[in-house]
Amino acid sequence: MLFESRTQIFRPVTFFKMLLIGYLLNVQFECELEQEVILNIVNRWFLGLDLSESHT
Repeated sequence: MLFESRTQIFRPVTFFKMLLIGYLLNVQFECELEQEVILNIVNRWFLGLDLSESHT
């Protein structure tokens, strides 16, 4: 499942938006989608996630 290594739980709307990003960017794997969301500030803004949070 998406982000299973983390303990984050996303609202259904946020998860749907993530799937939309994956579809539009032709991302085929959940791990690639996770990296896309973490690295791209525009995606983080679209999803309503914290822009200043650092992920390592």
